Amino acid sequence: MVWDEGSFRDAKLRAVQHTSRSPAALMLENTWNRKWHTLIAKGKPLPYSDTRKVASEQGQSVTAVRLFVGNIDKKIQLDRATLDRAGYLGITGYDVGRSTTFTLSTSIDASGVMTMTATDDATGSRLYIGPHQKQTLVRKVFEPTYSTQL
Repeated sequence: MVWDEGSFRDAKLRAVQHTSRSPAALMLENTWNRKWHTLIAKGKPLPYSDTRKVASEQGQSVTAVRLFVGNIDKKIQLDRATLDRAGYLGITGYDVGRSTTFTLSTSIDASGVMTMTATDDATGSRLYIGPHQKQTLVRKVFEPTYSTQL
């Protein structure tokens, strides 16, 4: 038998790809109306980005949202006790004299760092998020897991 380096390399070796994935779901709860949104599901490839519409009522000066990290099966009822709280975020900076709809944009990079912004749909202006009233919130939410594909 004669060794054929070219055919061995083509038939046996493949490029190995490592993909970072979310180890848990990142959930958002609008505390005013108790609506839940899945920002990212468990096992999604990173980086990942998502946008959601959030509404406030007339006279509401802060839209309170909470972030939770956990492993949720869609078949079971959401329960705060099964989730780890990742933080409380108050969103401000909109006109309290009218009801407001704004777009909440979330992106998570390959290392598990979340970047979040909120934009008023009526005016296009950036809103303030979190206790430090920043227009861009950056927070590490989890350590990603990795999957390997041959």
